[in-house]
Amino acid sequence: MVRVAEWLKNEFLAQTVFFVEIRERGLFFRGRSRFKDVEFLVSASRHVWLRESGRREWRPTGVYVPAEVMPNMANHTAG
Repeated sequence: MVRVAEWLKNEFLAQTVFFVEIRERGLFFRGRSRFKDVEFLVSASRHVWLRESGRREWRPTGVYVPAEVMPNMANHTAG
């Protein structure tokens, strides 16, 4: 999870990103980017979704976590 958090931090130019929990739809991270609190959801397909904290709607980013950063998502799903 640390590798994914570090990758998200670099990819989205965030000041901080940290892992929060495993959710039904993927891995949930929180962070701070451009002076806003943001949340990231990384799905089983490694697609990154983003929303500002407090918002209900997730936005697709079109960005995927590389396989070398998160090689086997099957081990990280809730169940």
